[in-house]
Amino acid sequence: SRTCRFPQVVLLFVAGIAAFLLFGAPAFVRVLGVGFIISGVYTLLTREVPVGVEGHEPSFYLRGGTALAFGVFMLLLGAALIFFAPVAACLLGWSTSC
Repeated sequence: SRTCRFPQVVLLFVAGIAAFLLFGAPAFVRVLGVGFIISGVYTLLTREVPVGVEGHEPSFYLRGGTALAFGVFMLLLGAALIFFAPVAACLLGWSTSC
């Protein structure tokens, strides 16, 4: 009885593409950062991370402290992408103004 987050992922993807086309690579990196933060908050709230092959039932779930650590890591990575978007875009090779 897991819920599918497909519409939210598509909305984030469309927002990222629009940000890239309208404002450039750093804006796209910031949208990615927001996605990471949303994922981190979701992980902290549910306290589980399904692990497995896409299209199949999860092989196992990370729960407890491991899931919390993963959620905090996602939050920190998202914050880093938002605050250091121009540097991240340059490191990823998406920006020519390095």
